[in-house]
Amino acid sequence: MGKHISPDDEDFMSKCSQPEWEAFCNKNGLDNAIQKTLLSQIGRGDLKPVSTVPAPSSTIIPTPLVTYPLNPKSIYEHYLSMMDPKRAAPLRLSIEACKRRMNKREVRKSRAEHDSVQSQNYGLVVGRIQSGKTGHMIGLALLCLSDPYILSNEELRHDRKSASVVVIFTGLIDDLRRQSYDRIHRDISGYNLTDIIIGPSRENDLTQNKHFQEQVKDFFSDRKNKDKQLVLVLKKNHKVIEKLIEILDGVAGPRKRHLGDVIVIDDECDYASMDANNADQDMKASETTTNLQLRTLLATFRDRKKFMTHCWYIGYTATPFSNILTNPHGLSTEGYPTLFPRGFIYSIPKVPVHFDNEFYFNDDEGAHHVFFIEEAGGGEEE
Repeated sequence: MGKHISPDDEDFMSKCSQPEWEAFCNKNGLDNAIQKTLLSQIGRGDLKPVSTVPAPSSTIIPTPLVTYPLNPKSIYEHYLSMMDPKRAAPLRLSIEACKRRMNKREVRKSRAEHDSVQSQNYGLVVGRIQSGKTGHMIGLALLCLSDPYILSNEELRHDRKSASVVVIFTGLIDDLRRQSYDRIHRDISGYNLTDIIIGPSRENDLTQNKHFQEQVKDFFSDRKNKDKQLVLVLKKNHKVIEKLIEILDGVAGPRKRHLGDVIVIDDECDYASMDANNADQDMKASETTTNLQLRTLLATFRDRKKFMTHCWYIGYTATPFSNILTNPHGLSTEGYPTLFPRGFIYSIPKVPVHFDNEFYFNDDEGAHHVFFIEEAGGGEEE
């Protein structure tokens, strides 16, 4: 095992027995702390850490994935470098596992098959409540924006250029959009943003910011911007999405821009994004407005007569029930597919510092933090 945890290692750890786990740890010189981190990340509470004989210094593995040299030219590596290594290591492992799933599902075909092969470009990332989904979401966005040739993890290097556009839909209110906007700027502070446009401004969303509307239109229109990238942090509101589609429709000769991939990330994707009317099954109903606008936006980026990009839709949620119960074969009245996660569903591993009801009510250590309060007046109930 080299300096990182490979997909084969992940697969082995997810299935191995306790004796196999012990042999694996001894072979790779994994100390107790690393073992606990790995077991938490892969959800193997049935396996126990073991005492190992230290391997020769050349093969000792520190905290997983931290051994990668951080490339200052990569905004993703810069993002990780801003964190405590103990937090960055498992986050890197999780983000890159998700990106590998995206890479494996992608199909690059001829122009004639461009539209059909993108039916798999829908993913769903599931995480516990308040367990780091936003950090994972930002990290995945920045990883997609990074030049794949300079990534520290060789398994993620490929012959395609980085994404040109990332669209992040936050909650339905401006406070959540501002919160996400502030979080992104804080997490990448110190990085040279000369070639990355992040907007609209904190004060005004897209519908209220005429200057930024023109900036977006110019980004998609002018080939002089071919080396620039765009990150849109938008409120998830049908009027905002309509305005973005209107801007895109107003671009003359969109294919001249030669866009790289477009990544649309939908935070809290179970809220407002799904078609609550089930119009693909009830022919008398129409799709809910936000759902239809999201599907139209994806189609606009993919359209061979427009931008002809490879566009991904990635949803994030802690409650994925409505997403996975969506009809995977449904089509809108315009023929756009539903947002069902056909490509992959990825579950963010539980981080060691996250304490939820499983810890408090299903763990001996957590049980010590639960206290029973007697009713007023004392005494037992009759």
